[in-house]
Amino acid sequence: MKLPEAPQASSPFWWFWERFTDVHKVAYQASHGRIGGTYVASKGGVDKHPAWYHNLMANPETTVNWYGEVRRMRARETDGEERERLWKQMTDVYPTYETYQQRTGRRIPVVLLEPI
Repeated sequence: MKLPEAPQASSPFWWFWERFTDVHKVAYQASHGRIGGTYVASKGGVDKHPAWYHNLMANPETTVNWYGEVRRMRARETDGEERERLWKQMTDVYPTYETYQQRTGRRIPVVLLEPI
């Protein structure tokens, strides 16, 4: 399936796009059922990082609530070989991330949430 062009982040349609093109269970699948896991800051391929990415980079300690199980986590952006390995893992589960990467000039961050 080919997705339409993503609206700009300032568009009133962005709210809809962000919620209905984002696959939250991808991270859970790629982490083999672990809470925490790997997250791709794709924002549908627009040229700005998503707000959650900026929030986690500014305040990396957070909590995750997955079906009632709450855990404290620390976020960090991956790089180098680790990023490439996780990017491949995520695109194997959700190939559309490659399409998002082609839409933007920015390198889409891959973020890990690890238990504290």
